[in-house]
Amino acid sequence: LVSSLFKRAYKDSPDRENKDILIIDNIAQHIYWKRHMKLIEKLTEHFSDRQIIATTHSPIIIKNVTKEYLLDLEKYIK
Repeated sequence: LVSSLFKRAYKDSPDRENKDILIIDNIAQHIYWKRHMKLIEKLTEHFSDRQIIATTHSPIIIKNVTKEYLLDLEKYIK
């Protein structure tokens, strides 16, 4: 199931030409909520040459990340 979801996330990604993928599970876990977006900014800055796939439950990240980079996995689960 997980590999299927990642394949779909990769296929639907606007950044498919990039071959390197950084996968982070529950990216905001144990991070103070005020630092969530700073973490995203730093990751995208330092890994700009890679596709980043991260899971999160953080409403702060979901609200502030560009919508074209979000993938709601619930729509793929039957």
